[in-house]
Amino acid sequence: MSRPTRDSNVDALLNRLELVLCEERRALRALDHDAVEDAARQKLELAEQLSRALSDGEGLTEHERLQRIRLGLVHNQLLLVHARDAVRGVLGILTGAAGPTYGPRGARHLGASGGLDTTG
Repeated sequence: MSRPTRDSNVDALLNRLELVLCEERRALRALDHDAVEDAARQKLELAEQLSRALSDGEGLTEHERLQRIRLGLVHNQLLLVHARDAVRGVLGILTGAAGPTYGPRGARHLGASGGLDTTG
């Protein structure tokens, strides 16, 4: 029986990552917090495994596929940001808190801090 090639290991990891991205996208659209958290955990595990495999010189021919997966990651990140903003907006409406507004010149006014909120 033949041993799997090193590149087939990378291929299997990339297949799993693409599947997790699809599951995460579905969870983001459904606002399923638990599924989003599970996908994040799986992505971290797969990233570690891929990092080890790629540092060993595996998967050097997978550049295009890695770029496609990277675009999927960015797409899901945008969905996550939009979902977070939607939830914040609903909470703001429910609590009566003022949200970001547009100023007289159409520029978005973010409040006193004017910085990025990376706390989630």
